[in-house]
Amino acid sequence: MRSIRGSSVVEGSSLAVVLSVSLLGTGDSACGSFDSQGGLVVSCSAARTPRQDEALRLPKPLKDCVRLDWSSEHRMTPDLFLSIGLQCLAKMKEDKDLRLRSVEQIQFNKKSAKILVEIDRDHEKYTAEEGVAMNWAGQLEQVLSKLATYVTCVSENDPAEVTAVLKRYAQSTTVDLVTLDTPVTTNSLGLDRKRTLAVIEEELLDAYNKLQPGTKFSDRHWRGVCRPRLGLNAQHQVAVVSWLSGFVCPECRPQDLKDLRYPTRIQDVAALAAASDGAAVGRIKESDGTGSGRDWQRVADAAAEEVRKDADAQGLGTQHIPLGITWQPWKEKCVSNENAGLVLQDRLERGCIMRLYDLLKLYRLSHQVTDSLLRQLKSRLGDAGKYCCVGSYSQLYVILEQRVNIATEETSSKLLLLLAPECMRATTKERAAEVTQQFIKRFKRDAGYDAPRSESQLHASVIPPFMA
Repeated sequence: MRSIRGSSVVEGSSLAVVLSVSLLGTGDSACGSFDSQGGLVVSCSAARTPRQDEALRLPKPLKDCVRLDWSSEHRMTPDLFLSIGLQCLAKMKEDKDLRLRSVEQIQFNKKSAKILVEIDRDHEKYTAEEGVAMNWAGQLEQVLSKLATYVTCVSENDPAEVTAVLKRYAQSTTVDLVTLDTPVTTNSLGLDRKRTLAVIEEELLDAYNKLQPGTKFSDRHWRGVCRPRLGLNAQHQVAVVSWLSGFVCPECRPQDLKDLRYPTRIQDVAALAAASDGAAVGRIKESDGTGSGRDWQRVADAAAEEVRKDADAQGLGTQHIPLGITWQPWKEKCVSNENAGLVLQDRLERGCIMRLYDLLKLYRLSHQVTDSLLRQLKSRLGDAGKYCCVGSYSQLYVILEQRVNIATEETSSKLLLLLAPECMRATTKERAAEVTQQFIKRFKRDAGYDAPRSESQLHASVIPPFMA
């Protein structure tokens, strides 16, 4: 069985952190994390908000449903494409008057971990003009062709039937247009058979059964919508930790972090998103730390621009702080400004630096990790100078620091907080405290700190003093 999930990061203005770059797929069982993070609409920003629907002049979604914003940021796996297509066909067979003319008619139950397709019957609201008349099969194939352009993660090992279906639809965004009463012939799609709902269903079902043998397309569950919880495992390593009983998806299963690079499974999706929309200048890129990319000084300079812009928006000033006090090395004294640059460059080259906001786009944080980062934040601000404060994610990075016990040869790790060398500064102690406290409140919410305490403590390891 195939089950693929992905998520990556692009900062947005939403009040809650969600997976803003995602590879949505299907799995055999519901992940226990789904309900804990508020369902589809809260966890994944592929789910359109009412405000976004209104801006696009779309009708309100059906009750308990949400539209998905398929784009370069939000892609789907072949099995999800086939499941959606087959569910649409099943509904059209049940309701002879149902017509599918737009991708926006396809909606999903936002509370269900199972992938449940609903179709808005009022198709006339989704078409600005009549256009050329087609029969039902032709209209459905236009919608499938649109959806197919958002399919990614196609494997060379996929069955030929799957490859043929995806190639057929993704290479043609329209089908031959004919009169309402005439079956569509789609030679442009490489087919000789007349296009009917029955023919389309046969082809999609054959491809699905080859890809997911022994399963029902109507029984699949979401993958790619989870933010796993990051904490410390029994070996005192930064890791995805177990905190729920029952089944969890592969991404929520316990696994330690070796670095802070984006997971391999979604790097292609993240690259597509970055190419189409660009990325915040202070964000760590895949090329940073390499010969062709930026060194840490250039990353820091870019971050400083963002910090100054964010500070100006809040009526605050900024001040430069020495590189040597932007972070506290693990179990070591502060390093000199000269050596600090070399150390940070080394961490950048090893893929062990990431913006804090980008980390939150991938993971929720345990209470222990959140508390540790907040202690470090207060310490860093104390060293930064009078009236220094943090009011924006643009000021904060994290370092994944690893240490090897020489006696046992065991590796432990910790997340260290790293300030950008440009720091916000208020004019009074009270204003500085207010700005920082407001940010801490937001950070806790984004990290999932307000979840019931019992949840985050399930299966949690005891943290020794040296990890605090």
